[in-house]
Amino acid sequence: MATLSIVCAIQVVAAAGVVLFVRNGQKKALRLAGLCAVVCLAPLMLLGIFPTAYAIAALAAFPALLVWLAAIVQPGVVGPSPVRWYGMAVLVPAVAASVIQLHWIANCHELKFVVPDGFKGTISLVKDSVRGIDLEETDYTVRVPSGAEVPIRDNRFFFRCYSASARSTSGVVLPLRDGGVEPGGPIALPGGGRRSSTEFDGTRHRWTIE
Repeated sequence: MATLSIVCAIQVVAAAGVVLFVRNGQKKALRLAGLCAVVCLAPLMLLGIFPTAYAIAALAAFPALLVWLAAIVQPGVVGPSPVRWYGMAVLVPAVAASVIQLHWIANCHELKFVVPDGFKGTISLVKDSVRGIDLEETDYTVRVPSGAEVPIRDNRFFFRCYSASARSTSGVVLPLRDGGVEPGGPIALPGGGRRSSTEFDGTRHRWTIE
């Protein structure tokens, strides 16, 4: 999180540098503007590698990245024109994307498993909307019984940003491996057929302590 905060700060400074250097208008200043713009856009390009909404923003901003790279060599490409305004406008979503990512990470929770001393095996959190525990009420701390299966009321937590760790009741930190998710169901559908979904009770989220 600290690293991303620094990245956001650098992007803001770089974007401000673009505005100041473009207003100067001299060739050397425009080259510096190109360099600042590349610095500002680079994090968005990295976020856009993955198939998320960031990828759409990165694709929209990619031509601007090429323009600013060209401006480092040939400042005339960002002379007074719509190209210049486009190149400057895309800096806004570039900074916004990093701020959104920072906010998302800041709201991540840590799921903490506490297991019996000597425990090895698979932990399962099973969605049970009636009898399950509320993870928020337990501050995301799950005390795992010897049976290694715990019912939870709501599993939407696992489709947001989170991390997981495990320790024994005596406080020893244990290695934890994600075992994936098994959708609940299947349930019968009207007109025939069956369907499974992570929205259904019975969905299992697994981790392994070896």
